[in-house]
Amino acid sequence: MPEWRSVKSSDDRVAHAHSRALDYLGQPDVGRLLVAAKKSRHGIRDHLLTLMNFRHGIRISEAVALRRQDVGLAQSRSWIARLEDGLSGEQPVAGDKLRAIRRWTAQREDALPSLFVSERKQLPTRQAVNYIIGAASTRAGLGRVRPHMLRHSCGFALANKGRDLHQRNARKLVMP
Repeated sequence: MPEWRSVKSSDDRVAHAHSRALDYLGQPDVGRLLVAAKKSRHGIRDHLLTLMNFRHGIRISEAVALRRQDVGLAQSRSWIARLEDGLSGEQPVAGDKLRAIRRWTAQREDALPSLFVSERKQLPTRQAVNYIIGAASTRAGLGRVRPHMLRHSCGFALANKGRDLHQRNARKLVMP
């Protein structure tokens, strides 16, 4: 339940300002969330899903829409198709993200085109992704973390590194 507090304006009228809880995670909390995601029943997939959501700042629907062909392991690049007037483009894949993708694709026994699949070999639903990240946040002791918070966390992490977050520079917006 949001808290409301009264704020006096300059002309002495009382206005109500909405105070919200933080809607992003700092680097230490993201690290705890990623470790907790590995401890689930489908840890390799859940860790990669959480990592991709954070590193690329993607929406749930963008993550679910990723296909195997969108990730070029030989070139260490991935194609991120953005929605809602976002700027789609190629982004680098390196380090722990590259290893996580390799582990996940090596484990899979199906030939389905989607990068992420459910236990029943279907696209995960929005509710399933919410559950996966929510369960990991509970295991990590972080309270309620929603997938969109990882998008905000990416933005804050990039801004803290001095990156320009304007739409015209969106191709450069990826966590290394």
